[in-house]
Amino acid sequence: MSERSGRRAHKYLEKMGVEITLNTMIKSYNGKTAKLSTGKSISTETLIWAAGVKGALVKGFPDKSIEKGKLMVNQFSQVLKNKEKGDIYENIFAVGDIACMKTEKYKNGHPGLAQAAIQQGKTLARNLNRMKKGKPRKGFHYKNKGVLATVGRNKALAELPGNINVYGTAGWFVWMIVHLLFLVI
Repeated sequence: MSERSGRRAHKYLEKMGVEITLNTMIKSYNGKTAKLSTGKSISTETLIWAAGVKGALVKGFPDKSIEKGKLMVNQFSQVLKNKEKGDIYENIFAVGDIACMKTEKYKNGHPGLAQAAIQQGKTLARNLNRMKKGKPRKGFHYKNKGVLATVGRNKALAELPGNINVYGTAGWFVWMIVHLLFLVI
């Protein structure tokens, strides 16, 4: 989400009494104490990981195919043998949390969201069918349909297409409507 939405979420969480620590890694946890990269320790018997999802790499790919724990892919989701040279594995594809496709707009790869993975998967399926029929493939282009995040009851963030941002109770209603629609569709 945008920096503005991040600041808004940060503010909501602090008002709820959440202690926020940024730009810090957990170095170790023994069931009672978490030791942080800053040298600080936090005593806790409950540790919640909320830093995202990481795909499980298949063993055997060279380091030149991997960046930040993801397989580098081209616009057709083909795994790169060598990310510097652009050499590809002709028939090995990766999408979603395991893949990193860098583009002009997404210089660090597409966002780690279900919508991006679904779109990648659909594009790959269409391209596999096109290949089977001897037709040219089409490159993947992510269409951001918006991003929603709930922080608590009556507190949510909605970044919608057209640069529309909705926060607080209004954002929470947007979040509820979208999720209710997905339940019934």
